[in-house]
Amino acid sequence: MAAVLAKPAHITALPAMPSQVWWGCHDSPLGPLLMGITGEGLCRLEFASGYGLDYDLGHWRNDWPGTRLIADSSCSAGLACQFRALSPDRWGGGALALYGTEFQLKVWKALLQIEPGSVMSYAEVAALVGKPQAAKAVGMAVDANPVSMLIPCHRVTGAGGKPGSWRWGEDRRRTLLAFECKAMKA
Repeated sequence: MAAVLAKPAHITALPAMPSQVWWGCHDSPLGPLLMGITGEGLCRLEFASGYGLDYDLGHWRNDWPGTRLIADSSCSAGLACQFRALSPDRWGGGALALYGTEFQLKVWKALLQIEPGSVMSYAEVAALVGKPQAAKAVGMAVDANPVSMLIPCHRVTGAGGKPGSWRWGEDRRRTLLAFECKAMKA
């Protein structure tokens, strides 16, 4: 079965940090996924670090000081099922609720244009957003991506296709890209 490309139906730029986020931790073929949801949509999707939930949620608290984090896996259970099949491109296309700068949001939207299984360099993404000299700033925006896989930061590489570093590990990046290539051919 071919992958059905489903980009987020709507990206809501949150004007301020969320006041509360419901979160859950779910199994996936690439390791535990942490998901955060606000009333506006999915706001966080990342792999657990392996250092424990206190460590991972500590980063969320640093990113969103004053936000109330509420443990409730039932809020993200349906979405988690879609990731168990390693099929983020088959996601139902619901809303993303992202807090970021105008530039970050522009970069994150540009990442959605990279075809599954393909890669683009930081410099190419910089050109795509109309800032050809801003490859380093693009790298920082990619690193700040709050919804890994849905906004496909794993498809961005260094110059000449060099993998560079990806915060979720090169093995995961290669697995995701290989899966996307296979799904596109099916």
